[in-house]
Amino acid sequence: MDLLLDTTTVAARHQFEFYCDALRQHERPYRFYRTGPRDAPFRAELRAAALGDLSVLHARGDPHAITQPRGVGAPEDGIALLMPRPGCYKTVQTEGVSSAHTVPPRTLVLADRSLSGWMWMRGDVDVVTVSLPREQVPATARRALARDAILLPPDAGETRLLASVLGNLPEDAPLLCDDQSARQVGEHVLGLLTLALRAQDTSVDPPPTSSDMSTVHFRSAMLLIERHVADPAFSAATLAGLLQISERLLYRILADHGTTFRRELRRRRLQCAYALLSAPATEGHASISAIALACGFRSFSHFSRAFRAEYGCSPRELHQHARHG
Repeated sequence: MDLLLDTTTVAARHQFEFYCDALRQHERPYRFYRTGPRDAPFRAELRAAALGDLSVLHARGDPHAITQPRGVGAPEDGIALLMPRPGCYKTVQTEGVSSAHTVPPRTLVLADRSLSGWMWMRGDVDVVTVSLPREQVPATARRALARDAILLPPDAGETRLLASVLGNLPEDAPLLCDDQSARQVGEHVLGLLTLALRAQDTSVDPPPTSSDMSTVHFRSAMLLIERHVADPAFSAATLAGLLQISERLLYRILADHGTTFRRELRRRRLQCAYALLSAPATEGHASISAIALACGFRSFSHFSRAFRAEYGCSPRELHQHARHG
């Protein structure tokens, strides 16, 4: 994710205003409040990324409150999906009626940006916010959001997967390195959100089918394999545990999508190694060995054989070609 601001780069007395101005420019004309003098030191960092039609913002910093006054929002502002990792206290006001919620850690909050309201963080701020086009949120959810925010508790399977994806976005920069990959992550977020909403309110939409969940688990598995590509001990059992499904079900889901755990892990490790070896800055046999280890291969000879079988050349030949053309 791209760094938008780091308040430590300006004088302490200007840090809070610097943060407020930057967030207003990126998001909305919010108002901000904090305990203590406004010119006291204020530690905060903002990072952002585009996920196709979605955008994500990660805010970390000292405690503060955010409010949106009445009359500021508009219907075209869209929907916000928020995950305050440490929890928060949120109130939303619609048509003069206030509703308040205490939001437990890692609970997801879906809110209509056109409504007024405020959010007060418990302790330090650590919030991932995804901005969603209004038309991409199910109609039943949009109607519910006109009355109040929707809270998605983390104990439901679909919400737990969605929270896992959102929680790891700040550390998943390699997954967002190109537009296509970022768009795929965005589509996965939308799919998980739709399933989470359907699972929470089965009276308005049918609950997720086994086919729906198979697709969601497959996409989540691919993201998790990508995230753990450097771990030589990463196994199917570990992946199944992260997905909170049985290892047998994981094998069946992968088979339904025409692949296996070992094949996907090997393919993604080799892709990682190819990208690193193609960079002309890497030099020497030791560096190639280090790349093999960094991409999860325990044996250099095994890595070399697998690499040649996949790409038709040795790691050293690719590296030399990248250096000398």
